[in-house]
Amino acid sequence: MPSTRIASRMFSIQGNVVTSTDRDPARVHLAFRPHWINAWFLRPLARPYTRVDGAEHTCRWNRETILDVAAGAHAVETFIRYKGTSSDLGTGRTTITVQPGEDVRVEA
Repeated sequence: MPSTRIASRMFSIQGNVVTSTDRDPARVHLAFRPHWINAWFLRPLARPYTRVDGAEHTCRWNRETILDVAAGAHAVETFIRYKGTSSDLGTGRTTITVQPGEDVRVEA
């Protein structure tokens, strides 16, 4: 019986599902977890966002957002916006490389 092995890696940066046409898409798991000191302030007043290769996605605090992406290198940005504003704050940037079928975790 054949088995499939899925690799998983973790990236950390400081600072909804998209469909792919690949037969074996890679996945990026994004999680926003505010620091306990300012979480009481950020959760009700700000919303987390991410951009993967320029495409913006709204995320949620303490919940994982899973995006299907094509295999290869991808630019990932994470940031917050206070409700009612359009300014990107606390932006973190990284580049990740994913293989077909691989799950990559990004925590901001």
